[in-house]
Amino acid sequence: MRWRGAALKDVSPWWNFLAKTNPFIRFSRQRSDGSWLRVFQTEPVQANLNPVWDNIEIRLEKLCMNRFNSEIKVECFSHSGDNGEEFIGEGSFTLEQILNTTRVVSLTNPDVENPGTLFLDEVNIEERFDFIDFIRGGMQIAVVLAIDFTVSNGIQNSVDSLHAIHRTSLNDYQIAITKVLGTLLNYDYDQRVPVYGFGARPCFPNLKDTETSHLFPLTGNPERPEVLGVDGVLKTYSNALQYLEFSGPTYFSPILREAIKQANDSLSKGHDEYLILLIPVSYTHLRAHETGRNLVCRLLLEKKNPQDVLLSLMPSSALKK
Repeated sequence: MRWRGAALKDVSPWWNFLAKTNPFIRFSRQRSDGSWLRVFQTEPVQANLNPVWDNIEIRLEKLCMNRFNSEIKVECFSHSGDNGEEFIGEGSFTLEQILNTTRVVSLTNPDVENPGTLFLDEVNIEERFDFIDFIRGGMQIAVVLAIDFTVSNGIQNSVDSLHAIHRTSLNDYQIAITKVLGTLLNYDYDQRVPVYGFGARPCFPNLKDTETSHLFPLTGNPERPEVLGVDGVLKTYSNALQYLEFSGPTYFSPILREAIKQANDSLSKGHDEYLILLIPVSYTHLRAHETGRNLVCRLLLEKKNPQDVLLSLMPSSALKK
């Protein structure tokens, strides 16, 4: 909505020639008990009796509980110093009225004759969908998994390592993969997941690097980084540990660029997919100078379980529910 005022009453004190009328408008919806609930307020326009306020974007649920015939009160005030306000006038309208009949609100004030008029110059109702709406509509998810193998996890041969493989229980990385990836793959039509590692020196039979790599396929085959389903990911992860020498530091730029590349490739092929980059890590210290434009976030976290940073930095408490 875009509102403007015309011929608003000058309510600045007559004895203060420096004072000006700085109008703003306030919208309220009516509760079931008849009282009014403030839902939105514009910024004041300085020293102007014919103001044009900035475009207003507000959800219909907040404005009128999605009721097109529900009365909405609009009040006009003048902002004065020390957060004070002077009443200019008020009026009301419904969405039904402004969409089909009139877009003019004549203000009333019991103490002032003809306090002014409000005009609605633009109004547009847009239906905006959230992520769940797209999933319900059939959009598929594509997942890219990248696992932290920096030395901060502890040496893989140590029983205290976060990557230690136990006979009777899963380690924290395996738990994170099972819980989060298992949920996401319910919406992935082919169940195939590119699985990468970073922060280690790979020593696979067909993929070796003498320096720390910040992007390598856990399959050991750069041409075929994908594996099938959660079971395939867990098996590939466990098998890859014997071919990795944990190192560091933690750099996210390579995997971010790879995920962006895959998303662009999918888009160019006309696929209706939502790509999620899933990164289980032991702890994070993202380097702004390293990631540059690709910087998604900057975290300084104490060392915790890998479940602490998952799926757009999902907190561990959300995973344990």
